Amino acid sequence: MIENIIPTQKFELIRDKIGLILYNEISNQYALTSDEKLNVKIFVERFVAFDKTDFPCINVMFSGSQYSNKNTTVVDADNTFYIDIYTSAIATPLNSGDSLSTFHLHKLLGICRSILSNPQYRGLAITPSIVSSTMVESLQIQEPQNKQDGTSTIMGRLSFRVRAVEDTSLLDANDIDGTETKIKLNLSDKGYISTNN
Repeated sequence: MIENIIPTQKFELIRDKIGLILYNEISNQYALTSDEKLNVKIFVERFVAFDKTDFPCINVMFSGSQYSNKNTTVVDADNTFYIDIYTSAIATPLNSGDSLSTFHLHKLLGICRSILSNPQYRGLAITPSIVSSTMVESLQIQEPQNKQDGTSTIMGRLSFRVRAVEDTSLLDANDIDGTETKIKLNLSDKGYISTNN
């Protein structure tokens, strides 16, 4: 029976940290530019379907881990996270809704890529560091959708890989009663020598 409390796993900490970094940095960009395209809602692990009232929004999700270099207490984990971005727009006299929605998506994908690729977030600002490397692996765009209410909706996905160490607590050592070891040190012409009797 495991007697100690199993701590929060590293992939859980990383997932939450990605959401916090994106929230803080995009909020800062919005404050610097007053660009309404950066006024986005950020969710972590939302799986309820999104509604047009949620757009624009970002959803950070843990996709899975691949493990390697395992020993008794630690294993290297290549963790994949999806940053899904949703935008929608209605046509204006000058622009079609699909173009507006797509350009908005591209802007947010680029900003998220830039934030997560910034050298200051190489370790995702986690102290003590558990992250050995990070990498934006891909940007993908889903087929756009035209809704019956005249809105054009599109979703893009940024795939982000984080290599980190997951550890497992060691077993507590058992005390051994009734066992004694005696060593005698005798003096020889070459110095001390140990003997068993």
